[in-house]
Amino acid sequence: LARVGGESPRIGIRVVSSKSKLFHTAAITERIHLGIRESLGLPLNDDEVAYEKRETRTANELLLDVHILKDHVKIFINAFPTPLHQRGYRLQTAKAPLREDLAYAMLFASGWTPTWTVTDSKRQWQGLMDPLCGSGTIIIEGAAMALGLPPGRLRRNISPFQGTFLEDRSKWTQLHSEATSRINTNAALQCLQSQRGDGIVCSISASDRDGGAVEATRANAKRAGVLKSLKLEQVAVSNQPWFARLNQVDVPQTVLVACNPPFGRRVSREGSNHSTTKKEKNHLLPLYQRLVDCIHRLVQQNNGKDNRGRDVRLVILTDDPRFVRSVVESANTSVRKTVNDSGSSSNNVNRTTVLDFRPKIILKTSHGGINVAVVSFDVNREH
Repeated sequence: LARVGGESPRIGIRVVSSKSKLFHTAAITERIHLGIRESLGLPLNDDEVAYEKRETRTANELLLDVHILKDHVKIFINAFPTPLHQRGYRLQTAKAPLREDLAYAMLFASGWTPTWTVTDSKRQWQGLMDPLCGSGTIIIEGAAMALGLPPGRLRRNISPFQGTFLEDRSKWTQLHSEATSRINTNAALQCLQSQRGDGIVCSISASDRDGGAVEATRANAKRAGVLKSLKLEQVAVSNQPWFARLNQVDVPQTVLVACNPPFGRRVSREGSNHSTTKKEKNHLLPLYQRLVDCIHRLVQQNNGKDNRGRDVRLVILTDDPRFVRSVVESANTSVRKTVNDSGSSSNNVNRTTVLDFRPKIILKTSHGGINVAVVSFDVNREH
C-alpha cells in the first residue's frame, strides 16, 4: 500500500458469497480489514469496517473485490475507480441501456472486428446497422472499432491501481499517448465512406422511432468522437433508410444488422424482474415480424451491378433465445407464404427467391443480473 500525503489509503471492500458457510458479508469485510491492517501495522479506521457496496472509489482508496464460492475465497485488487465498461461517453441513456463492453463483445463475436490499423480495408462486413439504436451503445462501439479507437481512450487522467505501489502513472501516460497517437480518424473515415454522385454515404447506419433516443445517440457519439461516421435517422424500423432504399447502390453489399430489441425482463411493463411472459411475447411479435420482413427487403435489393442481392447477418440480444429463434422462423415462414402466393410484394421487391435464416448462439453472458444470449442469423438466399 502506498502512503499518499503521509496517510495510508482507505481500503474499500466488496464481498460476494455463494454456496459457502461464510455468508455474513459484513463480518467477512470486518475480518479482512482487521487482517490487512494488523499485518501491515496500520491503524483501523472505524468507518471502513461497515460493509459498503461501492461502484466507485476515491483517488486515495484501494478497492478489493472478494469472491467466495463453496468456501473458496479469492481476493482481487480493483485496478480502476470506475468499472471498465464505462467508457466515459455515455452520459445520456434510453430505456434498458446496454453495457458498452457487452455491445463490443456482441459485435466482435458477430465478425465486426476492430480496425487497429486503418490501412487494412479487408472487412467481413462493409456496413453496420442498428434499427433500434436506443442511446446508441452498439453503433458507437461499432464505429469506434471501425475507426481504430482504443476503448479506454477517454480514461487519460486515470491510471491503474491509483494510490498503491502498483501504480505507474508515467508508464500509463506513455501507453495512452502511444495508443492515441496512432489514431488517424480522417484516414479511417475515408475507409468508412465512399464518394457517390449525391454526396458521402456512411457504412454505419442507426435509427430509432423515438426522438429522445436519437438525440441521446447523437450526444453520446459526439463525446465518443465517432459522430461523423454515423448516419442517424428518427424513423420506425420499416422506414430505416437501408431497408427503404430499393434498387439503389448506396447500401453496402455486406451488412451486419445488430440490435438490442425490448424483452420482458429489461422493459417489463410491470417493472418486475421476470422472464419474458407469453403476453409480452405476443406484444413483441409484430416488431420481430417487421424486422424479418425488412431483412428480406434488404437481402433481395438489386445492388445496381448484378442480381445477387446482399449478404446479411442479423444478431439479436435476448433473455430468451428459444423465443427469438421461434418468432424469427415463424415470421420468415409468413413471408415465404406471401412470396409463394403472390410472387411479389407491396414494396415492389423482387422476391423470386425465399430466404433461409440459420440461427446460432454466439455469446452467453450476464447483463444486470439477467442471463442473456446473442443469437445470430446468417441470412442466405435459397434458389
